[in-house]
Amino acid sequence: MDKKLRNKEIRKISSSSSLPILIFTIVTIVGSYLIKYVFNNAVAGSIWTKSVFQYVFIQIIIYPVLMPILYFVFYKHRGKSQNMRLRQTLKKPQRSVGWCLKWMIISIGVSEVVNRIFIWVVRFVARYFGITPSNNSFQMGDSILANVFKFLSLIVFAPIFEELLFRAIVCRNNEEMGHWFAVIISGLIFGLWHTNYAQFGLTVTFGIMLGIMYIKTRSIIPTMITHFVSNLVVGVAVTCRSIISPVLRINDIEYGVHFLFVKNIVPTILLFIMLLFIVGTAIAGIVLLIIEIVRRRKSYKMNRGKFGMSTIKKTLVYFSSPVTIVTFALMIFLTIESVLSYRFG
Repeated sequence: MDKKLRNKEIRKISSSSSLPILIFTIVTIVGSYLIKYVFNNAVAGSIWTKSVFQYVFIQIIIYPVLMPILYFVFYKHRGKSQNMRLRQTLKKPQRSVGWCLKWMIISIGVSEVVNRIFIWVVRFVARYFGITPSNNSFQMGDSILANVFKFLSLIVFAPIFEELLFRAIVCRNNEEMGHWFAVIISGLIFGLWHTNYAQFGLTVTFGIMLGIMYIKTRSIIPTMITHFVSNLVVGVAVTCRSIISPVLRINDIEYGVHFLFVKNIVPTILLFIMLLFIVGTAIAGIVLLIIEIVRRRKSYKMNRGKFGMSTIKKTLVYFSSPVTIVTFALMIFLTIESVLSYRFG
């Protein structure tokens, strides 16, 4: 292939992968200011001032409305010419249930370990420079109804729409660059897309693991299920912790025991189970990954792509696309900003 045509094709792949993400990022930034303006200027007592309505409205705009638009943009930009339809990824996995279950444990467990290490490093470096990073971890609200909708969004909307975008579109679109390239790039985009340092280590690692699952199974059904399980555990743990957190700051042990094991026995037990699950999958995930690397590493040799270039050259050409440059620059800025929403110590 002629060098100019080759580079043009790589940039086209790069631009078509980044364009939906760029549109999403810009729309959410502009939309957040517009929504804040509407909410701040709403008449007292109107539906626009209700936290439940605000959250439901935003989630509907992001997932059932904006996400399909992004799929359509990709389809018109490149998907149609390459015959890349979403339904092609919604099929029976080419791997066994046991294999999928093993990689579910690896994906959830290893991501959790990496995230803990990443957060510790970021906070250590930030405090070295006299900065206290903001706590941007996932939180539930005060309203019970708002929590219900947030929980449903986390375990229903996110696994479906995000897997369609990041695995069925971004990862698959980059496969011509090589499978490992597609897996790593889609994982990196997935992590930066959250624009939150507290989730970055988790989402990048999780995105890479889900990318491997997709490449090996040729289906996003296992990745959706894994995404669902991960979000379910997080949602249950955060919800239960928000219920019992007031007593954790009280020094009265007798009252604390009564509060936890009499008045709030269900959330206490559920939180304990979720924490055991997280610890268990972290240990099992690391062990299983080591076994995979030592015993089955040859089975993870993947297609190197069609361009016959070194990884460095491919990466340089890929990131020379103006759309990709702007997309990554904006997401990196927002992620760093999430650290620098600080107060000096």
